[in-house]
Amino acid sequence: MLQQTQVATVLDRFPRFMARFPIVNALAAADEDAVLHEWAGLGYYRRARLLHRAAGEIVRTWGGSFPDSVAALSSLPGVGRSTAGAIAAIAFALPAPILDGNVRRVLTRQLDLDLPADRGRGLDLLWREAQARTSVERPGDYTQAIMELGATLCLPRQPRCIDCPWCSSCLALLRQTILQRPVRGSAQKVQEEVWHLLLAERDEGVILTKRPAHGIWGSLWSLPVQNDPPLPPFEILGTISHRLTHRLLTLIPYRVEDAPGTLIPWGEVLSLGLPQPVGRLLRRHFPHRFSPSHPAESS
Repeated sequence: MLQQTQVATVLDRFPRFMARFPIVNALAAADEDAVLHEWAGLGYYRRARLLHRAAGEIVRTWGGSFPDSVAALSSLPGVGRSTAGAIAAIAFALPAPILDGNVRRVLTRQLDLDLPADRGRGLDLLWREAQARTSVERPGDYTQAIMELGATLCLPRQPRCIDCPWCSSCLALLRQTILQRPVRGSAQKVQEEVWHLLLAERDEGVILTKRPAHGIWGSLWSLPVQNDPPLPPFEILGTISHRLTHRLLTLIPYRVEDAPGTLIPWGEVLSLGLPQPVGRLLRRHFPHRFSPSHPAESS
């Protein structure tokens, strides 16, 4: 959950997720829609789908016991080299290196690395440095400490160098290049898209469709989306701007007589994994259909 989601948000979501899926077998046996629903407010839904798949793999291949080697961990869906290293070090006391965003920033500044830190020679050099620095005696403590160092002291814009235990060995601090490290690659351009949403409601429910597994809002339930406006008659319900990491969506919802999809009963709508703007749209226009105490929708 902490990959690409702020701690403050995760602090609220993690206990609820763990209460729903307290052991790996429970997560493996759950329906994907239930997992996506409990991922509410965290975004990046591919993480939830991969977590669900990894739980299934652990149950099927490993008998419900978590694998305890970097190679086996890396074979799980959604577990990359850095995540495998973190689990191996913290859970199994193996001297495995990690290189998440915070650690990458710390090591880049320690070395004053004048190369992009996310690819090529720069990335290879950082992995070697991460391995060399990982404690053999206390790998779990070291791993958590360097992640915390990057999260609390070696900050991107206002680093607290005076409080850093590694400040005396930091070449970027010595050379006054702290704010230029790590070297950034070319920024990805934000793409703008216009989506036309079809809202066909009935007394008993509303028509929704499940999004493809890959792409925006993957595997979530949404109002049907089409590239072009629907044919009359229809009613435009306003325009919604929704910002994703590298997308700016302009959502134009239309009230229509019919739409392709599945009629979902009103009482079940907010139990599904819904994109945040779709959930808000439905609640705004049909407040009498929903309980005010119902959990928030996904982002």
